[in-house]
Amino acid sequence: MLYLKLYLVLLISVFNYIFVPNDETATYKDTFTKATHSDYDDAFNLGSQIPNDSLTLKPYNTHSKNHIQGIGKVSSDDTGKSGSGATGFVIDDHTIITASHVASDDDGNKETKQFYFYPSKSDQQIPMKFKVKKFYKSSERDVAVLITEQRLSKKVKPLQLASEQEIKNMKSKEPLYMLGYPNEHQYNGQLMYQSKGYFLKPTKDYIEYIGHLHRTVGFSGSPVFNKDNHVVGIHAHGIRPEIKMNHQSTRDIYTGGPLLTGKTRDFINQHRE
Repeated sequence: MLYLKLYLVLLISVFNYIFVPNDETATYKDTFTKATHSDYDDAFNLGSQIPNDSLTLKPYNTHSKNHIQGIGKVSSDDTGKSGSGATGFVIDDHTIITASHVASDDDGNKETKQFYFYPSKSDQQIPMKFKVKKFYKSSERDVAVLITEQRLSKKVKPLQLASEQEIKNMKSKEPLYMLGYPNEHQYNGQLMYQSKGYFLKPTKDYIEYIGHLHRTVGFSGSPVFNKDNHVVGIHAHGIRPEIKMNHQSTRDIYTGGPLLTGKTRDFINQHRE
């Protein structure tokens, strides 16, 4: 009888191994974020219920009296006139947050030696310039902390970060938006744009968000806001799961990046000034 039970257990295990797919991480990079095929499938099912034309990507008026000041261009260009670079945002007297890969080359293995931050940059108008004196890159999340020489908060109002509970209370299809400096295709990296869309779901343990928003190169490091204008995450990448799509590239309209939870938040708090 014991041998029969062991045989049945073995038979079931072999069947599951061969015929039942495991919910494995979708790619090597997703091992880092704990994003699985199920996460992507669920996100795409939710996103398919939202018309693509309800997503907007429009220039943001940095000259408006009520514009959000604490967002700017992160660049190694000391003139501020280049369209290259990415986005960062102010959270403290001397602290800027961006994505970790912004501080690396395309291969992610060479760090730029010097960064500058240009809040509210608009074309060739450079209202402010801050030199970054040091920076820290997380080895576990796509987040970097940049520390400036000058005090940012004298001229720029820091952004308000959402609490972890606020982030974990977010619901699917809740509005999201991000502000940044796209520099691909028809965008030249000189103007700030606002991308409006929706939160779809978190990955395991609320490590990253999956959102339905327009994105392109240059948005990396952008703050992602909830409906209350609190920062819930950092835009880091587009999403292109290995599925066939007959419409617009999924990587252009599905986005992801670290939520301000767990190890991401701990890393920021450890290095902020």
